[in-house]
Amino acid sequence: MTGLLTQATWLALALLVIALVLYLVGVLIALWRAGTHLAGVEAHLSQVARDTEPLEGKVGTINTALGQLHQGLGAVDRDLAGIVRLFGP
Repeated sequence: MTGLLTQATWLALALLVIALVLYLVGVLIALWRAGTHLAGVEAHLSQVARDTEPLEGKVGTINTALGQLHQGLGAVDRDLAGIVRLFGP
């Protein structure tokens, strides 16, 4: 009987070790894939940074023009609101 329990214990231990090894191999594969994807993301972000460098000096100009457009459209909005008040129900 003792021999059977010893063999069952060794079998259970072997199955536990195999399960742990398989789990850790799965984690290793997942981390490797994540690292590969992160390298691709880094390369694309570097390309975006290079592609947008020429815009750095132009953003201020665009922002100023949009601010002026906003003021002009605000005046139009106020004028239209006045017309609605005059001729509205």
